[in-house]
Amino acid sequence: MRLLPSLLALSVGAVGCGSAAGRGDGGARFDLAVEMGPPPSCGDGVCDATESCATCPADCGACPACPYAPECPNGALPPPAQPRPRDDLDLPTPGPRPDGGVPSIDACETPRLRLRLAQVAVRQGSGALYCLIDASDGVASEFALSPKTPSLASGQSYAFDPSVAIFWGQAGAHPTMDNLTITYNCFLVVSDAWQSALQAAANAAAMIGGMAGQYGWAFGLASAAASTAAAALQATSGDMQRLNVQQTIGRSDLLDLAGGRTWTIEAQRSGSDLVLTVESWGCAAGRPR
Repeated sequence: MRLLPSLLALSVGAVGCGSAAGRGDGGARFDLAVEMGPPPSCGDGVCDATESCATCPADCGACPACPYAPECPNGALPPPAQPRPRDDLDLPTPGPRPDGGVPSIDACETPRLRLRLAQVAVRQGSGALYCLIDASDGVASEFALSPKTPSLASGQSYAFDPSVAIFWGQAGAHPTMDNLTITYNCFLVVSDAWQSALQAAANAAAMIGGMAGQYGWAFGLASAAASTAAAALQATSGDMQRLNVQQTIGRSDLLDLAGGRTWTIEAQRSGSDLVLTVESWGCAAGRPR
């Protein structure tokens, strides 16, 4: 708090016993009046201790840009045109870490991320496919059901439209606080279980209070997506499960994912060999100094 003394009045009265201008004990009288100025506010030209570039750029200047991720726009944040591979996130056989490692999340503010299932490829087997994916960072969680692919033969793949199969950040790039755990389940279509799974997930999400997206829901509870996924999985009993993989992406990798990355998830089962391509993108603000 700043104190702005604008008036200092000092008056010395006459010295004398019983004098109206003096004290009863004959000493001098000192009158001190201090007038306080207005409290600091954004726009007063002074970067106060309670202000920063994030809360008051007018006084403190603009925050530095995050050197490792795009700046967060006011509107939509579409996937990047040319995401880079992160082979070390591949499962079940991770590749080497990127040259020079990955930037620390502490270099910038909490990254805002979106993740989606970008493609399904069939190395062996045939038929239409769909996937159920849930994710949680320990604070929030999301669940998504991908659309069904056309019937695919060995060696064929299907790329999902960027507007669907988003399983993290469905309502917009999501601030991601800690390790992100993702569970992938994919099925070969044999029956009409896809519609049943969608309805079961919708019912479960409505009871928890999830925010609906396109073929998915976002929750403010870390465990809510897993319970929604469990309800949907029960409804898939008419179809054949072809992939079940869980992945945890560490907190230190999150900032790098905001720059646009891809990796693959693969599982080999009898008569079927599927490869999922996952894509991440997002943004981050520079950390105020």
